[in-house]
Amino acid sequence: EAPLTPLQVRLRDPGNLRAWLTEGECDIAFGYFTDAHSELHCSDLFGQELAVISGPAHPLHGQAMSLEDYAQSTHVVFGSPFAAHSPMEETIDRALRKSNLERTQAVQVASMLLVPYVVAASPHVAALPAWVARQDARALPPQVRPMPMSLPPIVIRMLWHDRTHRTGMQRWVRQLVRTLTEELARSKEAITVPTRTHPRRGSRRPPPGC
Repeated sequence: EAPLTPLQVRLRDPGNLRAWLTEGECDIAFGYFTDAHSELHCSDLFGQELAVISGPAHPLHGQAMSLEDYAQSTHVVFGSPFAAHSPMEETIDRALRKSNLERTQAVQVASMLLVPYVVAASPHVAALPAWVARQDARALPPQVRPMPMSLPPIVIRMLWHDRTHRTGMQRWVRQLVRTLTEELARSKEAITVPTRTHPRRGSRRPPPGC
């Protein structure tokens, strides 16, 4: 469908996200948004549990890992050029502080796609969405473990501004994205698809497919 439709992808800037969507710099934003702007439309796409990965150089590679082992390891973390700390990493740090623990962030990378490669060649550990971790484990040697603490799933959301809310092409793209995530869930990968769509505060709930 629409094979000649141009698509541009760019890193999101949390500080300018609302302005980008409002002014037309971009039309849709995807990511783990813990505090979406109230005037933006928001739709949950899928949720994932987090997993821990480590490479052969880690002292506990091939063994179980306790919460203390995890905290005492050195970590590879993700932070974009626009934000030093991602919401996912901040969620982990808050959970550790509740247990009076703190981790050492040894390496920070600007792309989550680089994390498995750094971990595979170092004694560090990293946290990744479970589906991403398992996909990388097919080509790289990291061990994938469940997180040694209870954390809420990472919910990936789609945001857009009211200026594109009723535009035919934009409605079609948003529904296409939802369909693709639902197909991924049916493939038995480690994601769950919520059914919630969040309207803007003070607005009517948009109909399905908006």
